[in-house]
Amino acid sequence: NHRGGVNSSIDSQNPSPQPSPARGEGACLDNCGNSQSLINVKYLFAYSPIHLFTFRKCKAFTLAETLITLAVIGVVAAMTIPTIMNKYQEHVMIQKYKKVYSLLNNALLQQYADNGAYYECYQGRIKSDGSYSYDNHYNSLQECTTMYEDMKHILKYSKICDDNAYKNGCIPNYKGIDNIALEQNLYPDEPNWARINCEGYMENEIKNTNPAWVLNDGTIIIFYRPKWGFRSISVDLNGMQGPNKWGYDIFTFNTRKTNGGSLVFTPEVACHTPDVGGLSTSDMHKKAGFPTNLD
Repeated sequence: NHRGGVNSSIDSQNPSPQPSPARGEGACLDNCGNSQSLINVKYLFAYSPIHLFTFRKCKAFTLAETLITLAVIGVVAAMTIPTIMNKYQEHVMIQKYKKVYSLLNNALLQQYADNGAYYECYQGRIKSDGSYSYDNHYNSLQECTTMYEDMKHILKYSKICDDNAYKNGCIPNYKGIDNIALEQNLYPDEPNWARINCEGYMENEIKNTNPAWVLNDGTIIIFYRPKWGFRSISVDLNGMQGPNKWGYDIFTFNTRKTNGGSLVFTPEVACHTPDVGGLSTSDMHKKAGFPTNLD
């Protein structure tokens, strides 16, 4: 049949279109995300050789686009990583504060359990509104030396320096409250403020006079000068590791009586002067979630 022969010839030269291969089976995406079919190998020989050079190419990111993306990621990381690290370090310090504060107050409870009473060692009391009273009727330092001597047997320590704590390796090179006040120009009209009000935390006293304990976990406890009756203590949460700065890892406490007659460690207000950017002990106390109202 002539018609049939012609048609057969045409059909053999122009095969009917075949379905596009499924995505992932010889397909790629153009810049708009549309599927572009590659010619399956089994149909390849039905086309002229020119088809081998006319496949649509899949486009990738250029080098410039990749570098710009990496630069943006770097900028975002530089902005966020310091914040994340600061938050993490703050969290770690808060956990250490909680641990040390609980340790100190548990030592007082242990002394009460052993002796049936608290030692007469407190400076003021805690009033019902959470504020502190410095009324001399509520000050008693007469048994502080005995209280802390007894506490040695409760707290686990690795080293004790009765004096010359810096020279004997119990403490790092701490600043004194006198130098901190001078650096920050805190009391321009009272140049002798530190000596008059908080002499026991002047740098010379800390390094050469005040006793210091190093606990087994590395925590350092610094005592206010003994002739003042161990009026307060300061705790370096990080020990020798640093930063060894007041208001960062060093915080100060004294013992006070609650309305119920219990003895507790509370944040020192008067003689804790933080380094620049540091926290008061009261602020750290709040961050750690401890109450100030201890009726």
